[in-house]
Amino acid sequence: MSNADFADLIKPLLRREGGYVNHPSDRGGATNHGITQRTYTAWLIDRGLGYMDVRAMSIVEAAEIYRERYWRPAMCEILPSEIRGIHFDAAINHGVRRAAILLQEAVGVKQDGVIGRITLAAVAAIGGDLIRARYLAARYRFYGQIIRRDRSQLEFIVGWMARMEDFA
Repeated sequence: MSNADFADLIKPLLRREGGYVNHPSDRGGATNHGITQRTYTAWLIDRGLGYMDVRAMSIVEAAEIYRERYWRPAMCEILPSEIRGIHFDAAINHGVRRAAILLQEAVGVKQDGVIGRITLAAVAAIGGDLIRARYLAARYRFYGQIIRRDRSQLEFIVGWMARMEDFA
């Protein structure tokens, strides 16, 4: 997807995330549009609003949360279009810091979880398609690490692999 920006990527992301879910084995707890209750509550508090159940969150609110708490902090807009989507998805699925570590693994620099000048120089020096392939491999390995640490998470593997199909 060339020139992919937030508007291009939010729709497929929301499709991947789906609606309200409260799976007993999901460490994030109740989610709606992929946003946890904890994240939604923090976002509401930042706006001077009180508690609301995550089930009440609108798609517009979810998109705003994604832009503010994942897209911008993960520095998605300055990355090549070939990796922007997978990096954005990783920031949401694994956290902004872990996404940075996965990107750093893909470009072969120190994995400190901070996208700075060294990481960006490595990104610029390597073609977007090669980074994308390496990033996919890093994410697949990370899913394996999650399952090795906690076998109860194996029940999510089919969903995780379906999620990755958008990028393979």
